[in-house]
Formats: sequence, C-alpha cells, structure tokens
Amino acid sequence: MSQLSKPISVLILLLAGVFCWWFSYVDRAGLRSPVGLSGSGLSSSETTNQMGQQGDRLSDDHARFTAQEQSKPSFRRRSITMVESEAASDDVEEKEFRLIDTPWRPRSQSLPSRDEFPMWNVPRGFQSDVFTFVRIQYDAYGPFGWWDRWDNDYPDGDWNFSFRLQEITSIRTDPYGRAIRLTDPELFDYPFVYMAGPQYLRLNTEEVKAFRRYLQSGGFVMMDDFWTQAAWTNVVREMRRVLPQSKPVELTIDHPIFHTVYDLKELPQVTDLRTWEMGYKYEYMHSGGLGDMKPHYWAYHDEQGRLVALCCHNNDIGDGWEREGQNRQYFELFSVKKSYPLGINILAYIMTH
Repeated sequence: MSQLSKPISVLILLLAGVFCWWFSYVDRAGLRSPVGLSGSGLSSSETTNQMGQQGDRLSDDHARFTAQEQSKPSFRRRSITMVESEAASDDVEEKEFRLIDTPWRPRSQSLPSRDEFPMWNVPRGFQSDVFTFVRIQYDAYGPFGWWDRWDNDYPDGDWNFSFRLQEITSIRTDPYGRAIRLTDPELFDYPFVYMAGPQYLRLNTEEVKAFRRYLQSGGFVMMDDFWTQAAWTNVVREMRRVLPQSKPVELTIDHPIFHTVYDLKELPQVTDLRTWEMGYKYEYMHSGGLGDMKPHYWAYHDEQGRLVALCCHNNDIGDGWEREGQNRQYFELFSVKKSYPLGINILAYIMTH
C-alpha cells in the first residue's frame, strides 16, 4: 500500500487541478446580464428598463480587451432576457423571464456590446466631471501558471453598477468605465478603483510603487471575489509590499460604511449565481467546503486614519452586479439586498470621508 500511496496522491492532485481549471474556465465564459429589470425595488423610476440613446462605439478599454480574448473558446450558454408577457393589457406592461439559448461562439464574441445595456448621455462639457468605475488589470499566477481573474464579471458588472448608480443616486456616472493598469498615469484621475479575484495577485515593483502612491494620495481600492484563507494570505502579502506600515483591521457591522446610505443589518455575503443555484451559500469549490466560510471585511488605513482599501473576503459582490438579469430570485436576494446597497455605501463613504 505504501508503494501505491504516492502515485494515488499524484493522481488525486492532477484530477483536482483539472476540476479547478474546468470550473474557472466555465466561469470565465460567463453569462451575459441584460439589465433594467422592472420592479427592482431599487428605484421608483418607471424607466428602469429603457435603453435610452445607444452608444455609437465601445470604450477603448473594452475594444482592447476584446482583441486580447479573440482566440479563447466559449461554451454554450443559457441566459435570461426580459420579454413582454402575452397577457399584458393595453395599459399595463407586464414583464417576465424566459430562458433563451445562445449559440457556440468565440470568446471575443461572447463579450457583450455596450449597446446591449442601458445607456445615458453625459452633458457636453461634463465628461470629466463624472464618477468613473475603474477596474484594475493585473497579473496573477495560480496552479500551473494559468490563473487570471482581473476580468471576472467584466464588463457586465462594471456597466450594471454604473447604470444603477446613475439611476438611483444623484451621482452622475460615466457609462463606459475604464480598465487600466496600476502604472497607467491616468490612475490618479480616479478616486475609486476595483480589483476582482486577487487571490493569485502578483504585483511587480513598479506596480507596487504606483499603487502605494495612489493610495497615499487620496485613492481607494475595493478588492472583491476571493475565498479561503490561502487567498487572504496572498492578499495580505501583496498589500504588505504596498503599505508596509499598515495592518488590516476587520470591520464589524457597526462600522458606518455599512449604514451610509443603506442600513445593512448584517455583513453581506454574496455567492456566485451558479453555486447558489446548486443550493450553496458559500463558494465551496474554492476550498472543498472546508475552513472558514464567514464573510470578512478587512480595512487598510493610511497614517491619517483614512480608509484606503476594503477587502471583501469570502464574497463575490460583483456577481450580484453582473448576474442581475439572469435569475429573478437571485436578483432580489443578492443584487437588491446586498451587492448594490453595499457598493453604493462604500462609494458614498469614501467620497465623503
């Protein structure tokens, strides 16, 4: 038995690696999120699902990302779209969800176009005087060197959150958003940046310097969608390089950031749509269902005590933005009650503190 134990262990590890690859690859294939659901509970506006004037072009960032993804295959997907009910009367427009099939297509074609999402105009002369959702592109190295998660929930989550922010608050928002690297000089034009899936984040020396300067100059980063203690250990290691004098502090529900706009009663925890549909409240595939499964919110502060980073551990807040149009119950449980309220609270807090 002892002679067989090593080969069996190797086989188990290989099978686990293949399983993880398949799970992450399907996740990267993603599901498109048609936004603008009536009766969301987020706004009293009667024009939630109106598209408005469609954009004539994609953002430069999305175009570059599309070119990078051109050679990656996709999977057959099922998505949910809003259609008019046949029972709708002349004076009442009812909406319902219907599953539709989307065909096989290259990965580049599976990325949504900006004109598939609600669009709005920024008044002329105010293009630089709006909030812009900025996602950070970064390098990551996981098992076998293939892992890359900066683009998780991109661009659907970014556009959906921007639309909801524009719709239900007085904050005027850029409809396109940006995706840039930490070394981009334009980083300092934006007070808020978002990083998804940093469990295998690796920053080079120049990125560490730029990130430190950005955070010490008034910037803020929200890190999201990473699970397990091992993932948190990696985030701590990289943040120690960025802010060597700052230690993470775990926030409790009584912190004002959870009550700035929406009064949250408990620490929000959002799981991805597919895992939730399988009956789980925690993304168990990252850890096999072992270890700590509770949500944690870790804060980093600068020397003046200003909040410069919030790490949403054991959470996938962005999936509540991305998947809002794919399952009505998921939308009501996670998008309406957790993902959007928390995102808006975070933004309102850092913009006023």
